[in-house]
Amino acid sequence: MLLSTVPTVTKYVFQHSSVDPLGMALIRVMIGFVFLLAITLVQDRRGLRALTAGDVFRLTLLGGLGVGSYVIAAWGLRLTSVTHYILIYSLVSPLTALFSVMLKKSESSPLRMIGIVISLVGGGIAMSEKLTKFQTDFGLGDLLILLFTIMMAAHLVWSANIVKRFGAMTANTVMFGSSAFLLFLGALV
Repeated sequence: MLLSTVPTVTKYVFQHSSVDPLGMALIRVMIGFVFLLAITLVQDRRGLRALTAGDVFRLTLLGGLGVGSYVIAAWGLRLTSVTHYILIYSLVSPLTALFSVMLKKSESSPLRMIGIVISLVGGGIAMSEKLTKFQTDFGLGDLLILLFTIMMAAHLVWSANIVKRFGAMTANTVMFGSSAFLLFLGALV
């Protein structure tokens, strides 16, 4: 329910305030970081202390791909409709499955490949009228949401082993924290 309300609330904020996409992404990531940090300090304090500088660097890079892509999502949503955002972002599952097969993180099977193709074709059909017109109905905002969706799918696939190694709470806390820090620096500039 939270995931489905984020684009609607974000679009409303853009329409009724002067918050820019970088500021919106920073707010979103900071809220996530505060909650993740509190929970991780209670549940996995040792995991945070065990991280090396190299671990934090790798998690920061991965966080930039996933969590940092919220800036791209915010810019895209500012330039498109919530409906387009949701339709395009629904491709994250088949793209994640496709990347997982391509990177040999999961086995390929005929049934899996058929499922991926059907999902991608379904998303294409849902947007086909907008794609052929390429007018104000489908434009830069939609392309940014597609880029965000691709980045999130790649993030999900590449983060699987890292999350197993460090634990979900520790890994996500560092990814959100480092992304929040980088977004804050970007906002200052």
